[in-house]
Amino acid sequence: MVRFLAAFSVIFLAWTTGAAAAENIPLKSFFGKFRGSAVAETAAKKKLDFALRDLDVTISPKGDGFEISWISHQRPIPGSGSKVTKRENTIAFLAPNENGIYKPEQQGDPFMGGNMAWSRIENRTLFTHVLTIGERGAYELQSYARTLTPDGDMKLLFTRYRDNERVRQVSGTLKRYQ
Repeated sequence: MVRFLAAFSVIFLAWTTGAAAAENIPLKSFFGKFRGSAVAETAAKKKLDFALRDLDVTISPKGDGFEISWISHQRPIPGSGSKVTKRENTIAFLAPNENGIYKPEQQGDPFMGGNMAWSRIENRTLFTHVLTIGERGAYELQSYARTLTPDGDMKLLFTRYRDNERVRQVSGTLKRYQ
């Protein structure tokens, strides 16, 4: 009986410690401004292209939810004659439902050219997904995984899929500056 209790105590301690370590961090932990660089890998016609991106991400409270804004500056490949390309996006999310899923304040109809988006927190990562459906039924899914490091910075992994095929992946580290 003593062995059983000792074994049970060890298993229970390991189980509760593991469960506590896997808890989702609160939304407010993500609030702030982040800046950094990333490498974009694009699969195009059986070859890979790489590009550097400068990124700015701002996550702020909005009502019972949050707003996330991001800017991406794609640097041209030296000697290509290309210019810096800038892309900006902002999505405001409402308070989460009972399953912890945030839906946007404004949701487009993906069958009419609009986007369908949602976010959730899992452990230390804020996931945001944006789905678009083309005129012929082909879909594009953009997935952002923004993971907070123990020192408060952010690891970013962005993946774009078209009809279940990965066409772009961007990864980098962003430093919190506010």
